[in-house]
Amino acid sequence: MQTSNQAIDESVLPEYFSEALACFERAVAVSARSTKYYGTGPYSFRLDFAGTALTFCLAPAFDHLETRDTSADCHIFLWDTQSTGVALPAPPWKWTESVRNEVHIGSRIKIVYNGDSGSLVMYDAETRRAVFWTRQASDIPYYEMGAPLLPVMHWWLASRGCQLVHAGAVGSRDGGVLLVGRGGSGKSTTALACLTGGLDFVSDDYCALSTDPAYIHGLYCSAKLAADGRNRLPALAEAIHRPEATPAEKTLYLLHRLYPGRLSAGFPLRAILLPRVAGTRETRLNPIPPAQALRALAPSTIFQLAGAGAEAFQRLAAVVRRVPSFEIAVGTDLVQIPATIRRILSEPFLSSPNQHGSLADA
Repeated sequence: MQTSNQAIDESVLPEYFSEALACFERAVAVSARSTKYYGTGPYSFRLDFAGTALTFCLAPAFDHLETRDTSADCHIFLWDTQSTGVALPAPPWKWTESVRNEVHIGSRIKIVYNGDSGSLVMYDAETRRAVFWTRQASDIPYYEMGAPLLPVMHWWLASRGCQLVHAGAVGSRDGGVLLVGRGGSGKSTTALACLTGGLDFVSDDYCALSTDPAYIHGLYCSAKLAADGRNRLPALAEAIHRPEATPAEKTLYLLHRLYPGRLSAGFPLRAILLPRVAGTRETRLNPIPPAQALRALAPSTIFQLAGAGAEAFQRLAAVVRRVPSFEIAVGTDLVQIPATIRRILSEPFLSSPNQHGSLADA
């Protein structure tokens, strides 16, 4: 992710944040307000939309977390200019629209601009409020529909001692595994094969991780697959969110529509798995040292989250020390994948600390 932390006078940003909130209220005045409440584990948040244009783009990935509890810890205000006629106030910095994500990370105000969608997100760490604005809802890319408000979720959860991680997660009420690694390693195929094979699903790409004790929390009900993966999992066809996706895009699934009872709110973390596409029929497991698991988990997480750094790394390292890690060589017989993960979750040694090496090996 390209970033540019501009030298902005921090003192002017709270006032600018207030101006953006005033613009949101003007947008509500012409298009009405829609409010949704969500909860994941002990964490709760609220989305206030001006009009409905962004609701259809950004709310569905959170549908499985919707709650009647109105005690939200984080409050996010969202509007677009096209449907409301209300623009974002002129910012106190220079736009650099050629940069996909231009970032200002201050002690209080944190800002990300996404050039793909022409959208801006700001977060006030003092009040745990955020603003999301975009020119028009139709410009929201598929990956943002699948993982909306990712910077805000990261900043807010981190303030609560919870780490957003780039990882899949599957298991059962008694415990589950993180699936870690770079794109193309087989995380999504593994997670979705487990879902269709009877295990509970938390994520294929992003989830939240409490570190003491290690516990996985669900965030998005989405999944993304390349075209070849889509063909291997035809049972998921009814969950496809955008069947008109271009060949360059992955297929986006919203899974609560097809598996409403199998999207887990979370479970204790029992092991970390590093998928590898094996090219053979069988799926096999091999223990790996914690340093190898950390190298697969930490860089991809920190690289994708604006402002993540040493604190995030330390949280992840602490978790990797506590649970065993394995490479899972993913075979072409998809039935074997959930069976293999069930087998390791049933092993009593998973409750013991990682005995397969030291982080000092990194």
